[in-house]
Amino acid sequence: MEPPELSTRLRYLNESAHLLATTAPTTSRYLMSRHNALMYDSKIELSESQKKKACGACGTIMILGWEATLQTEVRSKKGKAARKEREAAGYVRTMVYTCGTCSKKTRFPTSISKPIRRKKAALSSTSTSTAPAPASAPQSQSNDSSTPSKKAPKRKSRKKGVLDAILARSQAPQATSSGFGLDLSDFMRKS
Repeated sequence: MEPPELSTRLRYLNESAHLLATTAPTTSRYLMSRHNALMYDSKIELSESQKKKACGACGTIMILGWEATLQTEVRSKKGKAARKEREAAGYVRTMVYTCGTCSKKTRFPTSISKPIRRKKAALSSTSTSTAPAPASAPQSQSNDSSTPSKKAPKRKSRKKGVLDAILARSQAPQATSSGFGLDLSDFMRKS
């Protein structure tokens, strides 16, 4: 086949398999396996996203929670040298897609870097040395404001202010949405 016909046929098989995935899963599997076979015969490599969307063995469209499951696993090597190597490189996790029909597992390595942790003393010394202090503010005042005891009341009052604003905003539409300004209690009052 020439390339335009091949791409049209591959697109048709892929889209029809995805359309029939929930209504006719066996037909969908057959169409997807034909799609994969045609790509293999044409020596076209499946992209990573296509490998995640459909099982390479049986052609099942992998809908997470219905036809497939997703798990993460961390493979560990034994020994101190391997642990030091892992810590230097960061965590290496693998996303494992498991087909619900044939139980084939497809693994995709993901690199998640380890978060950088600094000590508080080192963090405060780098922040004061890199950020210039304002000329009008004395140095002792900036040190006092960075202590956790001073920040806690400010944080608490800010949260309270935000919560009060949200509460006022939610009560305002209730008062104006009553229509004519009358309530059931207005009719129940005796004049």
